[in-house]
Parts: sequence; C-alpha cells; structure tokens
Amino acid sequence: MQRIGVVTNTEKDADFSYTEKVLGWIKERGGEPVPFDGNAGEFYGSCHMAVVLGGDGTILRAAREAAKYDVPILGINLGGLGYLTDADKDDGENAVARAMSGRYRLEKRMMLALDGKFPVLNDVFVYRGGAGRMISVEIYINGDYMDTFRGDGLIVSTPTGSTAYNLSAGGPILKPDSEMICITGICPHSLTQRPWVISGDDVVGIRLKGGADASAREAGVIVDGEDRTVVTRDGFISIARAKEHATIMRTTGQNFYEILRRKMGRDL
Repeated sequence: MQRIGVVTNTEKDADFSYTEKVLGWIKERGGEPVPFDGNAGEFYGSCHMAVVLGGDGTILRAAREAAKYDVPILGINLGGLGYLTDADKDDGENAVARAMSGRYRLEKRMMLALDGKFPVLNDVFVYRGGAGRMISVEIYINGDYMDTFRGDGLIVSTPTGSTAYNLSAGGPILKPDSEMICITGICPHSLTQRPWVISGDDVVGIRLKGGADASAREAGVIVDGEDRTVVTRDGFISIARAKEHATIMRTTGQNFYEILRRKMGRDL
C-alpha cells in the first residue's frame, strides 16, 4: 500500500475542506493518506510521496524536509503563481490519480546549503536593514576574491530560484535541471556590476564589510524567504551545493518553457 503524506497550507485551506477531499482521493485509490502532524522526521521518513497543498512557499518549506529522505513531492496550487506546483486546484484529483498510478516523471532540483546547513531550494538573500542603507560585501569563489558588491542586497540562487527573486532583480532564467549558481545584486551602486552564473560545484563566500556607522555593521540573511541568521562586520558565510536534491513530481506533459510562459502571462 502506498503511504502518501498530505501537507496543507492552513492559511489557504483554513477549514481543511480541500485537504479532506485529497485524503479521500488517496483512500479511494487504495492508498494510505497521512496528514502532516508537525513531526517532519517521522512524517517524511515513512511516506512514499507527499502531496503538498498551497503555493510555492509551502512547496519550499516541504521540499527542504522531504529532500532529507529523498521523498518526491506533488504540488497542488491553492495560491498565486505556483511555479513549483504540478496542478491547479481544479485538476488536483487527476494529478493525484496520475501520480498514484505511476504516470509521472521526476525532476531532480539542485539545492544549496548555507554554512553546511539550512538546505536551500530557491535562494539565499543577504540584505542590510534600514532606509537608505547599502550593503557592502566581498564575494569569493572557491576562496578566490571575485569582487566587492555595494547595493541594496545580494541574491545567490539555484536554477529553481532563478525564476523567483532573482528574476525580479534582473537576473537570468536558468533551466531548472541545470547545475549552476547565480549571483545577482539588487540595485548595484556601480553600473558595471552584473549578474554572474557559475558552476554548481563552486563555493560562494560572502564577507560583510561595514562602515563606521554602527547600523552598517551587520546584515541579515534570508533563506527561501525565511530569516535564518545575522552576519556582523567582517563576518563570513559560505554557500555551496547541498548533498540533497529536491524531487518534484510532474504528472502533466507540460515542459518548463510552457509553464514559464503560462505563469508569466505570455500564453495569450
């Protein structure tokens, strides 16, 4: 019997009405539905796959835990754009049926790790709080000094994350199954600073260089949209490929380019 976990974004399905439908679909097809109970280790460690109900934020949170146990995730979009989801709400039952009958393909997505922990599916964002404040950081690649960036912030993204904050900041779109890392500055102080695309095997080092003003001596670090740590002046963080991969289930015939055109409103 297939043991299938169900993870719900409680803000988007507050009364669990859609969740109950999904649990019923799984049971009707001979599977064992398992609602997420908050214990990620036991949950993902015992499931064959996980159905994630929500948007990209929900997928990001689930993927970081599921990747530790190599559990594939099937996303059903209850939110906005939903780049990572497989099906919209109205097609959820068909997506579950296809997945349970083996009619799917798996996409392995490269992940990053911040300082050897905090697995990252989308991006690491280094920023300076306070209006009118710039960030100043030295960037190193495999220990070699690359450049000093000054601006509003710095994004280090995976190919999956290239269509998220990186894209909004003017960074390039990377094919999601590629093995690359993108470094994109937000509002750079210099016109000559442009995004960098490096190998997925490279290690990115970032050192904060603050000024005399006490407010310029620390920066925040956000991982996949969640605050993780604070870097103080001359502090150093390292970003490298994680040992885990996120596994995304696809039950439709749509390829990356079709999904991208549709989500960006170009299929008119």
